Amino acid sequence: MPDRKKMFRDDTEVSAKVRAWCRTAIGAVNFLARAVRWDIAHSVSRVSSQMHHPVAGTVAALEHLCGYLKHTAGLRIAGKRCSGPDTYSIYTDSDHHGDPLTGTRSHTGVTVMLNGVPIFWRSNKQTGTPALSPMEAEIFALSEGVRDAQDIAWVLEEMGVAVQWPLPIFTDSDGALSFQWNSCPKSKLRGCIDRRSDFVLELQDMTKITTVLVPSKANMANIHTKCLTTKEFKEERDAIMGAGGMI
Repeated sequence: MPDRKKMFRDDTEVSAKVRAWCRTAIGAVNFLARAVRWDIAHSVSRVSSQMHHPVAGTVAALEHLCGYLKHTAGLRIAGKRCSGPDTYSIYTDSDHHGDPLTGTRSHTGVTVMLNGVPIFWRSNKQTGTPALSPMEAEIFALSEGVRDAQDIAWVLEEMGVAVQWPLPIFTDSDGALSFQWNSCPKSKLRGCIDRRSDFVLELQDMTKITTVLVPSKANMANIHTKCLTTKEFKEERDAIMGAGGMI
């Protein structure tokens, strides 16, 4: 979805038959997005916001999305067999109130990579009270990524994978990194986040998690948080595919 307004330009009512088709199509692309097509996760999240009341704009968005799927049917999750220890990395990102047409809440993106291959991803609106700042939204996304990463790491350990702790969490947010390292006692977030909360204690447990700052273009969760131009989308998609030797 290179044009984030396309889905909302035409709010013309559609027939009951078309509404039923929209819901079926949204269900189908949700299955694909959750199972194998990480590259459409953000688009599917957006179009799903209109599942309860599809309009003509919903049809246009679905047609655009399905057209992309048709022309990229050969894309797959794959990677090269590598020697040595397995590598495990987690990327988190958020878009603070960057898509107001779909609501006031920020958007979370998470990508988990094993040996450069995506094995888990998420793209969804954040829950609870809307974040008051980009930093708060990034911290929320980081906490989501931590829970996802730990759950997958435990499964990998049961499968015999030698997971190295603490887990590396890559973010492009200085604020999120500072919060995890607890290096700013005078943070402007005082009063916004209860530092006694379980998720904060878990996030700041240095034996389990360590955050690493990366440039925005190197953040492999960015593709799950916002609408990108066709050029930007292809660059970020191909960067993820190239990390595991898929291209």
